[in-house]
Amino acid sequence: MKIINLLLVLKIVADIWQIEKQSKNAIEIAEKAGELYDKLFGFIETMEDVGAGIKKANINYEKAMGQLSTGKGNAIKKAEELKGLGADAKKQFPDRLIDNSEV
Repeated sequence: MKIINLLLVLKIVADIWQIEKQSKNAIEIAEKAGELYDKLFGFIETMEDVGAGIKKANINYEKAMGQLSTGKGNAIKKAEELKGLGADAKKQFPDRLIDNSEV
């Protein structure tokens, strides 16, 4: 009878240890889930900053292209006017820029 009681006690202890281990794992999973959530939050903020930077870069690109070839009094138009007056140019601007410059 003592051996059966001893085995029963050992089984109970083993079960308690198993439950404790599962509980510790659950706590660790919850902590890691919180860390992952915070990392994703930071990633989203960074991606939003990247998107804002791309948008600003596109706005500046469009502004620069306007100054170069599409806006009123753009640089390509002025350069083509100088070439038309006899400037000794060795190269030719791409047609796509000249077509946009309203020469």
